[in-house]
Amino acid sequence: MILNVKNALKNPGEVFELECDVVFPEEDFQGTVKYNRAAHFSGSYASIGGNIELKGDVTASLRLVCSRCLEEFDKLVSCEVEECFSHDPTDDMLPISAADTVDVGECIHSSILMSLELLRICSPKCKGLCPVCGVNRNEVSCSCSQSKPKKDNPFEVLQGLLDNEEV
Repeated sequence: MILNVKNALKNPGEVFELECDVVFPEEDFQGTVKYNRAAHFSGSYASIGGNIELKGDVTASLRLVCSRCLEEFDKLVSCEVEECFSHDPTDDMLPISAADTVDVGECIHSSILMSLELLRICSPKCKGLCPVCGVNRNEVSCSCSQSKPKKDNPFEVLQGLLDNEEV
């Protein structure tokens, strides 16, 4: 979402309210991230020292994939957005265009993605997939032994490395 900040730059210190809904496409960010509806931003921006400071809160309803059972689940995400824009951007500032516009959608989207956990779990009680037969243990109880006999486990050789005190 492109925001014209010309008026704010002409009136330093004046606070401008901003409330908007921003639509983002599905993407792969450490797993599939789908937006169930537009993300809602509520906040303000102001010109401080020739830069634009944006502050506010965003909420988004996401559809994610559980890291344990690989099923999709919905998650409501709320996070803060705090960003600074400049005509002479640095590593920690985003650019103000020559037409005095800023892309607030980019920083809203980044804030949402950065608020997500690395390990996305549908429920604290998720049992995940059976490591032997692969069924979803939340839906089906399998009779597989939770550990394979040592002769069938191709990773047993690695256990020997852990047992070796010289390593």
